[in-house]
Amino acid sequence: MANEGTQGKTKAVWDPRTHEIWVDLAIEQVRAGNRNGTHLSKQGWKIFIENFSNATGRKYDRKQLKNHWDIVKKDWQLWDSLLRGETGLGWDMKRQTIEASNEWWEAKLQKYPEASKFRVKGLEHAFKLDELFRDVTATGARAWAPTSGLMPPMYTTSTEDNVDATNSLDSEEANHGEEVECRKRKEKTLEPNRKKFKKGKKKNNSTTSKLSKQLDELCESVKNRNSYIRTDPPGCSVQEVVEKLSTLPECEPMSPLFKLGISLFTKKANREIFVALKEPTYQIQWLKDQQH
Repeated sequence: MANEGTQGKTKAVWDPRTHEIWVDLAIEQVRAGNRNGTHLSKQGWKIFIENFSNATGRKYDRKQLKNHWDIVKKDWQLWDSLLRGETGLGWDMKRQTIEASNEWWEAKLQKYPEASKFRVKGLEHAFKLDELFRDVTATGARAWAPTSGLMPPMYTTSTEDNVDATNSLDSEEANHGEEVECRKRKEKTLEPNRKKFKKGKKKNNSTTSKLSKQLDELCESVKNRNSYIRTDPPGCSVQEVVEKLSTLPECEPMSPLFKLGISLFTKKANREIFVALKEPTYQIQWLKDQQH
């Protein structure tokens, strides 16, 4: 990130770690309801400034933190414009940016010339910034994991669906309903065959079995797609929680407590409890309590 300074003040330096702290603390205030329009409220800024100083040891004032907000938001808006509505894009794991053809990039850069930097490296903390600058808490936008090698679903809205991003399949109830409906259709499809072949030959049973298998695969694909777009609260994904776990004392990789954590974190509720405890000592004690 660029440096920001004001005459007579400590120059604001935004190295990667400081920028990450800024992002996390800003999101914290948004979640606390301290956003007022396009920026934080007066109370939000007061808390943010204090927390930032405590976390970094740097005495940046409101203007410096707000300047960074505006710069980061401008980058995010550019990134968002670059990707919105696109389909069929890949993800370059090494450079952490979009994987697309030269033709795609050339067309985009004609429209958004300032986005050329994203061809080299993607926007840092892009999915956290979505939460900061756009209310996407319940849309499923952050369900995407970079390790998938695919673009996140929030950037691949199909025009055929004609569904606004904020009304996407974002609830577990809707997803579960799809799975139930799929199973019902399977039963309706197979029932006539069961009656017809009740006294039938082995060949007929084989046909029914194949049909059943194909329908099972279809229902499983619906289930997998739904699990793909379901969201974890920020910081509660399996990858994030396991990374946190590995930093705790007594939880070295493949230690007994580490293995216990891996087992527990298959359940979303356990991941949320672990993250909510925050303090390492509490997290370790909670893990130990689960041994009994």
